[in-house]
Amino acid sequence: MSSSILNLNPTLLWKWFNTICSIPHPSYHDEPLAEYIFNWAKQQNLFVEKDSAGNILIRKPATAGYEKVPSIAIQAHLDMVPQADSDKQHDFLVDPITPVIKDDYLYADNTTLGADNGIGVASILAVLEDNSLEHGPIEALLTRNEEVGMEGVIGLAENWLESKLLINTDTEEWGELYLGCAGGSDLTFHKDLEFKPLKENSKVYKISLTGFRGGHSGCDIHTNRESAIRYLNKLLYSIYRKVKFNFIDLYAGQARNAIPREAYATVAVTNENHASFLDQLQKAIEKFTNSFKLAEVNGKYSFTELEVAENHKRISCSQMPTLLNFLVLVPNGVVRYSDEFENTTETSLSAGVMRLNQEDGFKYLILSRSVIDSSNEILAEEMQALAELTGIKLSVSGTYSSWTPEYNDFTRYVENEYNKAVGGKVKVKVIHAGLECGILKGHYPEMKVVSIGPDIHNPHTPKEHVKISSVENYYNLLINLLKNARDLTA
Repeated sequence: MSSSILNLNPTLLWKWFNTICSIPHPSYHDEPLAEYIFNWAKQQNLFVEKDSAGNILIRKPATAGYEKVPSIAIQAHLDMVPQADSDKQHDFLVDPITPVIKDDYLYADNTTLGADNGIGVASILAVLEDNSLEHGPIEALLTRNEEVGMEGVIGLAENWLESKLLINTDTEEWGELYLGCAGGSDLTFHKDLEFKPLKENSKVYKISLTGFRGGHSGCDIHTNRESAIRYLNKLLYSIYRKVKFNFIDLYAGQARNAIPREAYATVAVTNENHASFLDQLQKAIEKFTNSFKLAEVNGKYSFTELEVAENHKRISCSQMPTLLNFLVLVPNGVVRYSDEFENTTETSLSAGVMRLNQEDGFKYLILSRSVIDSSNEILAEEMQALAELTGIKLSVSGTYSSWTPEYNDFTRYVENEYNKAVGGKVKVKVIHAGLECGILKGHYPEMKVVSIGPDIHNPHTPKEHVKISSVENYYNLLINLLKNARDLTA
């Protein structure tokens, strides 16, 4: 762990982020970090509780003179998206994250950094630890497993929070105040497959597509970042129209909410189709490389012949056409831009994970998002029609509500304080990503909610980095929001 991170300002925040990096906390495995924080709060004689979903609530009383200031909740999620470059050996269940400073930016060593939402967690813990700050009553809400369907906040204990005001810390643009976000659903397509032995004298090829930028499937969906899943599927369909082959396995994507950077297919080709297959493969590679090369300059197809193994099994020829039809027809990307909010995506689809193997059959996971909940429902109905047309089962799960913007005394207060912080006019926006605010509003309909944060770039990818100077700006805003809240009403 680099010691230089401990020399950054604000010192307490970076001390906490350093600690967070040292404790593995990918989604579904953030219990060690939760336990560490829970025990620390007890040692500090702070009120601390854990609910059945594993969420943590910590209360810190008001400082002298702030006893009548309304209680403010500050919220962040504990888990991070675990992504590493293909040539990086990193076990997210065991290995710490290694921060790397490059000028005014903090990266990890070819893995996700976890600034999403680790900086938010660190800022909350720094506030709780720093007894020199002035503030009213504070509630710190640290949620679990946000990155895998908002599971922690969905399972939040009822009537747990006393605060009527809440600051979410999961925004990733300094200078922007978020008052709304998209809702979402997990659309999981599944098909049982029949696997058979390879035909005699068959050859086996592994086709790879690597080097795509990837990104956050909400924040980056409008930025022309291509999906490795989509471009692998396009290539496979194009070849199959000219010469037949069979799938042995498909593997692409690592997280439901990340734009896939890499995709792989292992296929079996009969001896009589071998020469034609290689010819069509080369032509398809040239065609589709020309299609994506301006958007994905480092994207690259490659293929290698594999030695035929005893465990190689192909799916039946009868199942190939409908499966490929599905793979090339299923939509991906922006569906519609908002008519209400300028330069904002309203509705989108992003394929995050694709698997085909003997153990699981075929699975294809899409995350749909929309700032209009009914549009998400309509999208699921359209995907159901595609599933029925191609003989594939669809299940819809993990649905969470959008967060509808509200303008009130608290949002105006935060906007005014933010304007002072930036020395101008802050941008008030709706984000096309899933924040926990909409679900929190479902638990507490009268709660007044805002979301702020520092500059975090390329979240959910190994290129994730945070602008160091923006972290200090963000933290100063946070503590000023607490300090200057004397005239607020809940």
